Amino acid sequence: MKEIPKVTTPVVPEQNKVVQANSVVNTYSLYSMGAGLIPVPMLDMAAVSGFQLKMLSDLADVYQIPFSENAAKSIIAALTGGLSTGYLAQRYAASFMKSVPFLGILGSVSMPLYSGAFTWAIGKVFIKQFESGGNFLTFDVNNAKTYFSDMYKQGKAAVSSLKTELAKA
Repeated sequence: MKEIPKVTTPVVPEQNKVVQANSVVNTYSLYSMGAGLIPVPMLDMAAVSGFQLKMLSDLADVYQIPFSENAAKSIIAALTGGLSTGYLAQRYAASFMKSVPFLGILGSVSMPLYSGAFTWAIGKVFIKQFESGGNFLTFDVNNAKTYFSDMYKQGKAAVSSLKTELAKA
């Protein structure tokens, strides 16, 4: 499988780290939206998870923090598991609807939005963590859950805006 090129630059001046980090998050949110269009149930979610891990690796590069794939996977699972079952049910339902004739179009329409919003929220949580001087090992999931939930809600509007900007380009 072809490797995804890094979105980041090797060394980012201090004042530009947030700008660069937001660019990384926006890029991978769009990638995740595209992965949400994959017509095979659960394969779409696997692709989105891969983009989320790659995004966190690139964010760690921006902040010059060692990347820990195992820690990142655990944190993502804990954050998304902390959402109400309604959010998670929407995500899984959208993926599985793709396999049902005629209903599949609904899953294909909603899954990109959920995928992009989840990725955007995860990215924003990690930007906040890294900006405060934290890393993967000092991440406190309990403190981040409310912020993640808020960012997920904001992420729906943010990725819709990103999609509109991309369409105009």
